[in-house]
Amino acid sequence: MAAQQYPDSPSLEQELNGLTREELTDLVRHCAPQALVTFYDEARTIAVQGTIDYKGSPFENDGVSHFEYTEHRYLGDQLRLQGWDTAQPNNPAASVNPLKLKNGVSLSYGTINGLAGDFFSIVKPISAGADAKDRSDRFKAAFDTLWSGDPKKIQAILGQLQKEVDGINNILQDSSIPDNGKAIRELYEKMDADLLNPLDVASKTGSNPGASYKELLTTNLDHFAPNSRIIYDTGHAWALEVAVGQDLPRAYAINAFADHFLEDNFASGHLRVPRGDMMDNLAKNICVNMMHNEDNTRGVQVKSQGSSTTPSTSWRAYGDSMLFDDVSKPGKTQCYSALKASVDEVYEAYKTRTAKPATDFKAWDHAPTMTPALETPQSHDKENHPPMFRVVDGKVWQRKGLLPYKGEVSKNTKWEYEPVVGKGPKIPLTDISLVPQKYQSYLEYLYWSILAFRLTPYSTMGTAIKKEVEGWLNTLPGPLSLLAGFWKTATVS
Repeated sequence: MAAQQYPDSPSLEQELNGLTREELTDLVRHCAPQALVTFYDEARTIAVQGTIDYKGSPFENDGVSHFEYTEHRYLGDQLRLQGWDTAQPNNPAASVNPLKLKNGVSLSYGTINGLAGDFFSIVKPISAGADAKDRSDRFKAAFDTLWSGDPKKIQAILGQLQKEVDGINNILQDSSIPDNGKAIRELYEKMDADLLNPLDVASKTGSNPGASYKELLTTNLDHFAPNSRIIYDTGHAWALEVAVGQDLPRAYAINAFADHFLEDNFASGHLRVPRGDMMDNLAKNICVNMMHNEDNTRGVQVKSQGSSTTPSTSWRAYGDSMLFDDVSKPGKTQCYSALKASVDEVYEAYKTRTAKPATDFKAWDHAPTMTPALETPQSHDKENHPPMFRVVDGKVWQRKGLLPYKGEVSKNTKWEYEPVVGKGPKIPLTDISLVPQKYQSYLEYLYWSILAFRLTPYSTMGTAIKKEVEGWLNTLPGPLSLLAGFWKTATVS
């Protein structure tokens, strides 16, 4: 007799396809856009038709997984590119001395920086390469999408992004605006919604356009620490190699691409989130969004490692879209120091015909590290609130007392953790190891769904999760019917 086949837990796609119009729209507005961006078109259409009251963008309070384009461009164009003053002799400012790409397009260092990764790259995460050579090959392929890409695609994307640049410049130049930072954040919230579809269309312009804007948003692991460091080191090493070979402008262009990921390492909402361990279902994406928002808005106290020639510095890092806020000034200063060290090493390699090893890259003397290093569940950082989630022994653990979530957590909160799967209030089963192996994936899916259901502040999200889980439970055979009681007990108000 053949063994009985049990239905798998729903995939992310299956979960999303089962949502109502209202649930879908709220989901796209409030949950991890990198995983759900493909559903934005439908939700926006629903809103425009007037089915619900559409308010804000799907990126509201979350943003893209890193600094915005204008923030990247601003940071890159503040630099001075030694030995490269072809446009303005004796003035090597990056903003006025563009770099000519292989395709004939001339772009400033900051513009290349802003386009890298978000608009020009490959779908496969660079950091997921099998080894250093594979990662290097992936980085080179990603860079080539811009270096050799169709100029029509570049111009189409820049044409859309200019709306963002103009809007921010208008705010910065308007002395009547009392809080530029707040005004810029509000502008980003509006423009993220307005530009998403036009940018995706622009990214498909020209011949062989490669990965689209939305495709790159769904594969964003490279923009989160520690992956962002891996990408920077890979690209910077190649830039130094090219500089040693005496092609300084190409080396600067490569380094501008790599610097994008160095800058990503300064955003607080991407320093502690275990993104790679929390992305394979709807519930985990909701939990990622909650942690990301908490770290972004509360900020995270960080410290640079320093060196024998660079003193260590402490500051409070904040998240996406906040570069122009007053609270971000210390972080902006540190980021500039890291970028300056990066471009100066390119010129040094060009002059000396010698490249530094990755262990000596000076940018990391200025970049943020957590204080102290978080190695065990018992580590207690008195300067920061404990993160919502941490990976312990290969499994994601949640902050003890996370439920019921009230949005109130301080640096004095105890750093105590418990497994997401197998622990928690109102959950009758306390040890997943007691469950037969073939059922453990079912129970894990259910635990995460329970957590997300109780964690999200959005009622439509809770309803969407509840409907999906209960629909799945109805498909299970008799031996698994106990899971329905488990769900009911854990989610009763």
